[in-house]
Amino acid sequence: MPLPFRPSLVTCLLAAACGVPVAAPAAPPGASGSLLFPLLPTNLSGTSLQRPGELRENRLHGERLLPLTAGLQWQTSTDLRGVRHEEIYPWQSQSVSLSTGPTLKLGQTELAIPVLSSHEADGLGGNHWRTASPRLTVALGPNDRIRLEARISRNASGPRRSRQSASVSWKHRINERWALSTGLSHSRNLSEAELRDTAEAHAGIDASRPGGLSWSLTSRISGSTYGMPQGTDMPTRGQTTSLLLSTRYPLHGGWWLGSELRASQMINGTGMQAVSTQSAGLRLFKNF
Repeated sequence: MPLPFRPSLVTCLLAAACGVPVAAPAAPPGASGSLLFPLLPTNLSGTSLQRPGELRENRLHGERLLPLTAGLQWQTSTDLRGVRHEEIYPWQSQSVSLSTGPTLKLGQTELAIPVLSSHEADGLGGNHWRTASPRLTVALGPNDRIRLEARISRNASGPRRSRQSASVSWKHRINERWALSTGLSHSRNLSEAELRDTAEAHAGIDASRPGGLSWSLTSRISGSTYGMPQGTDMPTRGQTTSLLLSTRYPLHGGWWLGSELRASQMINGTGMQAVSTQSAGLRLFKNF
């Protein structure tokens, strides 16, 4: 039985979006909401049981920074999210999370140590996650930054499950308008029924123009291996590639208009279950 959908969890609607929505370029700190309109229908091909459907997302995100002393501040953020997919197999999920922790800056080095508590619920039940996510950012000069980040999550309710990930990324600013970025990450999801390892590489380019218009182009490729934790069967391998183009433009009164265009392909096992997806949409952000 699907979990009843409660739109009261959020106050902003992402309506009638086909395909999985992706994050638009971040708006300035503060509470924000977004509204997503469809431009193109999702196109699925292959032997997967998935069919073109309708996906709706409701989301509200807020963030605040509290200065404590010179170089030390406390960061707190909240996130409310609801997703509903309607087609052959209706599916709904909701999540609420709270993240809080100190951020310390010493010279060209910044260390953040947030702790996150979240609850996720869908038609199969609910899970309460506790997460630690330290990240270290080092400026190698006026134009280069390296970020190291780790994430460890434990399921505090229900069957034993864990999530672990580590990533390294580099961003180089060519000039005031252009920047390049690249990175590597590895993650592991462990449950009583499945062990999944995923490695990913990404590269992107960012640009901005006078007047506030900015855009980014990001390419990602990842490979996954999954099977039984005991290793009693042959593991299954999969590969996913994606390309994302997103833009952002400031409006009046703290509003931001963003657009996104994404294409991806997932190949599972021998490639007989390849799924291609194309989606597009508009996002409207409000800071308050």
